[in-house]
Amino acid sequence: MAREVASRNIRVNAICTGWIDTPMTQPLTAMMRMLATSQIPLRRFADPREVATTALFLASDDSSYVAGVDNVQPGVDEAGRNCTERRRND
Repeated sequence: MAREVASRNIRVNAICTGWIDTPMTQPLTAMMRMLATSQIPLRRFADPREVATTALFLASDDSSYVAGVDNVQPGVDEAGRNCTERRRND
């Protein structure tokens, strides 16, 4: 999609996150949280601010030459692959 709209100065990127520590993930049991974090290289859920900084960067002029990128959050493994797979299937 990024190639299709780049000539019109439209940038397309994706933020690929894994688990984020939000009210939605608070009900997870200790076992579910342990299983989830065992799949994350940093062994913890992301803080929402960590994802927000990526979004702010992509929305700023500082990212004017960034297009067609899957921005995989540090500490994430599976989410990056899933994001790429979703993009290819869209």
